[in-house]
Amino acid sequence: MPPLVARYEFEFVNEFSGAVQIVMEPDSIRGEWSLSVNGAAPIGPAAFAPCAAHVRGSLAVDATAMLRPGPNTLRLDVRATRPDHGLLNPLYLAGGFGVAFSPLRLTAPKSEGSFEDYLANGLPFYAGAIEYETTFRLDRLPPEKDFILDFDFGPQFQEAAELSINNGPWLPAPWLPYRVKASPASVRAGENRLAVRVHTTLIRSFEGQWFDTRIHAHRSVEEPAS
Repeated sequence: MPPLVARYEFEFVNEFSGAVQIVMEPDSIRGEWSLSVNGAAPIGPAAFAPCAAHVRGSLAVDATAMLRPGPNTLRLDVRATRPDHGLLNPLYLAGGFGVAFSPLRLTAPKSEGSFEDYLANGLPFYAGAIEYETTFRLDRLPPEKDFILDFDFGPQFQEAAELSINNGPWLPAPWLPYRVKASPASVRAGENRLAVRVHTTLIRSFEGQWFDTRIHAHRSVEEPAS
C-alpha cells in the first residue's frame, strides 16, 4: 500500500466557558497522526493521558485553552501505510456542558429539566447517572408492617434505576416493574418526596442513538421521543 495522508475534520459551535477534554479509547487511531484545534500547534499521542471520562482506560487531553467562543474546528491528520490505519473509533468531547443541535454546539449545562427529556435537557449523547426529583401522594398509610410501592414512569422508560423516598437510602429498581419495599416509617400520609437515579446505557455515546420501545427500533439522538 502506498503512503496515504487522510484528513478528518469536525466543526462545532462553542457557547461553554468551562473545561473541555478531547477523549478517545485506546488504539482509536492507527498510523502516524497529529490532532490540531483551530489551527493551533499539533497534538500527538504523547499528550494524551489516562482519564476518568467515558469508558475505563480512555485517554484525554485538555483542550480548554484551545477552544474559542463561536465556531471551532478539530482536524486529525493520519499518515496511513496499511489498510487498517486511520481513525477506527470516534473521538469525544467531554466536560460539564450541554449539547444542542442546529447548529451543533456546546452549551451551558442545565440544572433543571423534564424527566428523560434528553434533548431539552442538553444531554443527547450523555451516558451515566442522572438524578430527578418529584413528589407523590399517599391518601393513607397501609396497615401492614411492610408493603410494596409500585411506580409507573410511563411505557417509554425502561432504564435501570434507584429510588429514594423522603431522603432515605437508595433502593435498587433495575427493571420493570419498578417496585420497592417500604415501611410506615419511610413514608407519610400526604405528599412524599421521590428521587429517581437513572443509570443510562452507553448507546447514546457510542452510536448517537436511543432505543424507541414504542416502535422497537433505534433512532438518532436528534429525534425527540414521540
